[in-house]
Amino acid sequence: GAKVNFGQATSWTEVIPDLLEQIEQIKYDPANQYVGLLRKCIKYYQDNNNGQALLGVPIVECSADIFYQMRGSGIFTDFMDKPKIILKCLGRISNSIEDFRREIWEMIPIYEGGSFNNWVNWWVPGRVGLIGDDVFCLCSVDTYRRFGFPTHQYLADSFGGAIFHLHNLGLHLLPEIAKISNLICLELSEDPNVS
Repeated sequence: GAKVNFGQATSWTEVIPDLLEQIEQIKYDPANQYVGLLRKCIKYYQDNNNGQALLGVPIVECSADIFYQMRGSGIFTDFMDKPKIILKCLGRISNSIEDFRREIWEMIPIYEGGSFNNWVNWWVPGRVGLIGDDVFCLCSVDTYRRFGFPTHQYLADSFGGAIFHLHNLGLHLLPEIAKISNLICLELSEDPNVS
């Protein structure tokens, strides 16, 4: 329900000031205009590509990043000041991601026993999700263990497997990320000017 702004090469949502008072409203809305637009795009490509292109699964599997987009930088103090509320928000966002993913997977067929992920443009056997939250690259291992790991494990389990996206700024989290069961691959993005 956040307002989306569009620039020349990107888009972003406006922060929802009273988000923490609206936790119960965080849910997947299949009637959302952008979900409808995605459905139309998928159908268009299915109807018009003449077998020349395969459809990939769009990425939306980052609970804390989605929360950050709605809440803003306040998320970093919220981890310490309002941990129970944050866990509840991340859980509701993860449930929404799961619902969205199920709908999209019904629309995009399996190719040669697998599927494509639009983030890394990889074909993987079966259907797996992409998880990872850039937000946690800026947090301690303890913060990741408390808030990130549970949502990432939940999503990896619900997807039946996952690719994990991590920036090199988050390498300190690798021992915890390695504990996620159903993790099939780690995609590490090397960022410039980070040592």
